[in-house]
Amino acid sequence: MGNALRFSTRLKACGGDPVHQTPPGDALFEGRLLGAEVSPGLFATGYDLTYLQDRSVEFEVGVSLTCGLLLEGAANPMRVPGHDPVTQIQHQPVLFGFGAAGECSAKWRCGQRCAMGGFSLRPNFFERFGETVTEDGLAAMQGFFRSDFRADRLRPSPQLSRMATASINSAFVNEMEALFLESSTLAMVVEVAALIDDRQRTRQIPARHRRMLMLACEKLDADIVCLPTTVELAREVGTNVTTLQRIFRQSLGTTILGYVQKRRLEVARVMLQERAGSIGEIGHSVGYASASAFSAAYRRHFGRAPSAEG
Repeated sequence: MGNALRFSTRLKACGGDPVHQTPPGDALFEGRLLGAEVSPGLFATGYDLTYLQDRSVEFEVGVSLTCGLLLEGAANPMRVPGHDPVTQIQHQPVLFGFGAAGECSAKWRCGQRCAMGGFSLRPNFFERFGETVTEDGLAAMQGFFRSDFRADRLRPSPQLSRMATASINSAFVNEMEALFLESSTLAMVVEVAALIDDRQRTRQIPARHRRMLMLACEKLDADIVCLPTTVELAREVGTNVTTLQRIFRQSLGTTILGYVQKRRLEVARVMLQERAGSIGEIGHSVGYASASAFSAAYRRHFGRAPSAEG
């Protein structure tokens, strides 16, 4: 790829502003780029671009762990020498870590649109936790730095997709934009750590039950308000209610209803941070009949009132 366009991820892009990248000769793409260090070792990353040329591109990558989430459009496989291509499926998070500086490459197609969101971590991000990271999901993320290159795929998370989309399309400016990007990017890290933690727990149950659990969670996450009954859900994943409830308790430590309530409150928390409506409106949008019921459930789960998120 001697004539390929080369980029360095050490260069910082603009904070979500419209761009029209123009090297000598012709424009390569147009759209929005996001690349900002929001706290030590933590970068908000993303873009919504339309490519204006067919072009092979190479990227120089420093020691880092990146979470990429394809939100819209299509992305061609990322290639790292000596490893299988890394493909992207819409709304399925992909983690790829470089424990040593390296290179990757991809191809752009003229007219192709690609909207991608996520974050990138550097090793110094974990210094805030002291010598040892004790939380399993975060420790697993830190473990990516122990390999020259490693890629992993997580289950889809509607909440993560929502946060990534909001980061790229933030309407805030100046100090408010900085605060919003920091909080939303940290929230994405927490969500990814929770997804990893959930997966590690589910690996302790039989493969057949694990498939049932993953399918059930995907169906519940798809619409946390208009839910199937437990009988319908169990039938859709190929078991009965008693067995499915036992699978949830053994793997996630909660019931089906407990899982739904947790996801509803997590989505509500993001909406509160985005100021997406009043407390009552947000509570209703995630399935609570009244603002008081929502506030009580929120306080029990997070230990503070919804108003504290504003």
